[in-house]
Amino acid sequence: MKDFSCYVYYAIILAFSLFQFSTVAQEKNRLNTKVIDSFMLNKYIQKADSALTAQITYLENKNLNDSLHKYPYYLGRIELLKSNSTKASIKADAFLDHILSATNNQRTHYKSLLSLSNFYDEIGNNAKSLELTKSAYTAIQKVQDATPEEIGKVEYNVGATMLALGNIREAEKYFKRALQNFESYKSTDRGQLSDGYNAVGATMWMSTKLDSAKYYYTKALKTIETAKGNPLYNLYLATVIQSNLSLLEYSQGDLAEAVTIQNVVITNYEKVIQNYTDENVVSKAKRFQARAISNLAVFYNEQGDLKKANDILIFAHNKRKKFVEAGDPSFGASWIQIGQSQMSLREYDQAIESLTLGLDQLNRIEDDNPYWKAAGLHALAEAHSATNNPGLAAQYYSESEPLFKKALDNVYDIEFLNFLRNKSCFLADNGESEEAVAFATDAYEYVIKHGGDDNFSEFKQLLNLAEVNYRIGNYDKTLEWVQKADDFLNKRSTTADSIQIEFHKPQLILLKAQAEYKLNDQMDTIFLQQQLKSLDKATDILERRKTTLYKYEDINVLVSNYQSISSLAIQLNLKLFDITKNSKYLSQMMKLHESGIYNRIRSRLNLRNNIAFSDVPKNILEREIQLKNTMASSLEDSENMVAFFDSNSDWKHFLDSLKQQHPKYYKMRYATIEEPLNELQKNIPVNTTVVRYVYVDTVLYAFVADANDTQMFKLNSKGIEQNITELSENNLEFSKTAALLSKLYTQLWLPFETKMTNEHIIIIPDGVLFNLSFESLTPSKIIKPKDLATTSLLSKHIISYNYSLLLLNKNQQPNSFDNNFVAFAPEFNDAMKKSYKKTISDSLTLDHSYLTLLPQPFSISLAKKFSKEFNGQYFVNDMALKRSFTTHAKNHKIIYIGTHAESNNLSPELSRLVFAKSLDSLNAEDNSLYSYEIYDIDLESNLAILTACETGKPSYQAGEGMISLAHAFNYAGSESILTSLWKIDEQSSAKIIESFYEYLKKGWAKDKALQQAKLDYISTADGRTAHPQYWAGLVLIGDTTPIELSSSPNHILWILAGLALLGVIYFVRKKLYN
Repeated sequence: MKDFSCYVYYAIILAFSLFQFSTVAQEKNRLNTKVIDSFMLNKYIQKADSALTAQITYLENKNLNDSLHKYPYYLGRIELLKSNSTKASIKADAFLDHILSATNNQRTHYKSLLSLSNFYDEIGNNAKSLELTKSAYTAIQKVQDATPEEIGKVEYNVGATMLALGNIREAEKYFKRALQNFESYKSTDRGQLSDGYNAVGATMWMSTKLDSAKYYYTKALKTIETAKGNPLYNLYLATVIQSNLSLLEYSQGDLAEAVTIQNVVITNYEKVIQNYTDENVVSKAKRFQARAISNLAVFYNEQGDLKKANDILIFAHNKRKKFVEAGDPSFGASWIQIGQSQMSLREYDQAIESLTLGLDQLNRIEDDNPYWKAAGLHALAEAHSATNNPGLAAQYYSESEPLFKKALDNVYDIEFLNFLRNKSCFLADNGESEEAVAFATDAYEYVIKHGGDDNFSEFKQLLNLAEVNYRIGNYDKTLEWVQKADDFLNKRSTTADSIQIEFHKPQLILLKAQAEYKLNDQMDTIFLQQQLKSLDKATDILERRKTTLYKYEDINVLVSNYQSISSLAIQLNLKLFDITKNSKYLSQMMKLHESGIYNRIRSRLNLRNNIAFSDVPKNILEREIQLKNTMASSLEDSENMVAFFDSNSDWKHFLDSLKQQHPKYYKMRYATIEEPLNELQKNIPVNTTVVRYVYVDTVLYAFVADANDTQMFKLNSKGIEQNITELSENNLEFSKTAALLSKLYTQLWLPFETKMTNEHIIIIPDGVLFNLSFESLTPSKIIKPKDLATTSLLSKHIISYNYSLLLLNKNQQPNSFDNNFVAFAPEFNDAMKKSYKKTISDSLTLDHSYLTLLPQPFSISLAKKFSKEFNGQYFVNDMALKRSFTTHAKNHKIIYIGTHAESNNLSPELSRLVFAKSLDSLNAEDNSLYSYEIYDIDLESNLAILTACETGKPSYQAGEGMISLAHAFNYAGSESILTSLWKIDEQSSAKIIESFYEYLKKGWAKDKALQQAKLDYISTADGRTAHPQYWAGLVLIGDTTPIELSSSPNHILWILAGLALLGVIYFVRKKLYN
């Protein structure tokens, strides 16, 4: 196999099988290599070496030198297993020289050269492999009776080595020649013909000719179905094709199908590894399987499942250890991939460790591999930059650059152009203005001189020059480069370019508006209104672009563009409000802020094509996906642009129909958000004040509103993030906690304290404030935790939370349900984990995180107690399955979910609930209910309780995971959620929830019941358990109205019995009296 890589975080790897000449003929030969294969597969290396020596000696003694052509590969492989790649290369090279001097037969020459090139392919020396395959091509041309099949074999191998070195055009040329030869010769082996189709399909895929790629892949699969010979070898060839086909599905946006195919690929490679007897094929199958696993990691990464992608990369790395020598360069590359994956997870310290291991590994081996070293150093520079270590970042940037140039021979590929962009931005941010511009200019001039692989390489460099100049504060130059970039786009005239032009415009519009805003000292309403119009245009383009995106990186760029454009528009509206005091600008500002939440949710839902929605028929969702995929793939496919316009027209008609037939779904995913502020005010309940915190750039404001008045307060935001971070680090030294609580009160509450005259408060946080429990704030520093019961906001107000002003609706009536209560509590005890571990034999599908979950015995007790008290039902331990929840949770007043949950800020749509493992399923995902899956479940209820929610990366995109879960539950029918802002002690949580239930039984409103349950807990807590870490994280989101809970029939019977007894006593006494 030859692999190519873009080296941007993950390498997508194509699969090819270099042709060999030891399959059919060798089985007819008395001195075949099957004995050697058998010894090598069973790790009898000395016996394999002895058998190899005996066969070579026999042939040489008999002067059968023309039969030696298949042995260079084995000589190299066995010496590699005995010593190292250097000694193996020397020995194999010497044997090839011996063959070439021992016979003048050119057929023997080309076969021997290909055999040795196969060995160099195994050890990753692509340059040497190319040298040998070209020599083989020269030799085959001297064979007068060479068949077209033989010539095609050599041409194929040259193409494969060309592709491994990144020369796509030359590779395509040789592959097409090979295919022509295979097709022209009727006796061509069907397996080799299928691989010819596969190779041409791969080059079509790499050239973004996706229809052509699918055509050739389909022909390849049909051809291999008719191949004769060993079924396992044919399975191996078919699996190679399927692996590449999964990449096509990935390119066309069907990530779910790509994952499915790649899992089949991994399984089929395992069948070949376990059962085939050709060591050469088995060796390749092992390498291909490890690379297929790495590709699977890419697919999960594109779906935004960064943790799973990282786990798979580590698994592939460990699997590779079993069949690759310690000095193999793939180990170093593997560590670098893991490090890049950890950077995606924002685990920068671990990333630095992995990247350093990878570079140390590469530096120890004799084979020079400058590209991977350059990629590793580039990633290290980015990691140190992210951790505010500019000195080390600058060092690694400097070390990386010459290695890139050495590896690429001064050719600038996509990765190196990305490196130049990142370095120029880093220099700009660190005050190195001249150098920053120089690096950005270098990339631009190279693209101008040499051209790019696509029409927009020049545009990307123009955009980067504009951005670099903006970062260094040269706003006039920013506008110059923006204009050049705009001129470049406007000169594009083809159909394909006209679509791409529009989709590139928002970044230019934003940079232009930002630069002009910085340059304009005299702000007037006309200027500000003009800027807002241009930003509106950019937002409209993003809305259209959103439909065609499905990859994690693209979605992140889209969300970033949304946020940047929205942020500037909010600043402009705030400026207009300051100038004019016209409330319409304040209304527009808040509308933009609220709509940003929904834009992020909607955009991230595009990552999954397999999302179902319970209120939308399957055929409607399938049509939606098909239209989106057609638009997305046609933009990627240079041969299929007409399809974009056709599907775009169909899409508009589809949306019109969706709006009429499924208004709830249409409103959630596509409707324009235009709720005016005065309408929002009408939805605020009586005796309630809403506090909506809003970050405008880095400045924090509080929008305070009740039914009669609205005001905006500018707050002192200095140090807030640091204070909240310290507070969340579980620091149990209470004097420090008390000081922080008082300080945050001064910053976040004191400026409008006098306006807080209503009893009920709804707080809607923003950014890092999602990590803060406002109830624990105090106006002055307190002495001991129990003082919180009398001096904190908890003691002054009844507080609930929400994530958007748009969800306020005082007129909404709670639903009525016949069933009181249902509970789900897996507990995750040791017995459950042991049973699961025994069931799973494949370490790839073993869910290691499940085995580390902490047991939850108190949740079991709550589930059982209140199921009995409320005449409900419960599912505990191994009965608390995902399918139990999706089947039985609906139509209850209270859904209690006593399980672990994860609020994922990195990939919010992958926030999840964790249930018990189903032992009758091998699917590692069968116990995780992800946020995006909740949309397809009926969770109609007055209240869902989820108290064991953990937040990953709380400082990054704070609150996004919680918003994703809350939005999904709300869509699914839950009127409110009681959840946790951080991981809370299970025992203290259980006490609060138990008390909360008791107050609900009395008919109290949900927010009042939770307030009193917390106050009760503080008053009875011992020692440090009164610390806010134990109780303050529990929050109510959404509707606060009471729940009418009917008593258990047992209680009713006791009451009736008591009344009857009283009646009897009354009549007895009356009779005695008379």
